[in-house]
Amino acid sequence: LRGSSMIVSYKNELYAVLHGVKYYTPRKYYHVIAVFDEDYNLKRYTVPFYFNEYRIEYCLGLIIHDDIIYSAFSQNDADPQICKVELTKIKEEKIKYF
Repeated sequence: LRGSSMIVSYKNELYAVLHGVKYYTPRKYYHVIAVFDEDYNLKRYTVPFYFNEYRIEYCLGLIIHDDIIYSAFSQNDADPQICKVELTKIKEEKIKYF
């Protein structure tokens, strides 16, 4: 996994969207939301997902406000969009805890 979004501090935790790549033609990107403690120790992360379609996607930004995660993303370096998800939704899904 490698970088995507900036790190966002929210309620004493640090959140970031990371991505991995499968080198097909064309490449396929998948993402996870990783949560760290304030000393940058990994606490948990979501199951891999894609924003819109399983293809080249980049996360352009991340904001958390009132328990809602907003992620800006693009596909094939074009067509930017916003993804809005309630924080409780990602906490309810299968998440790997440490």
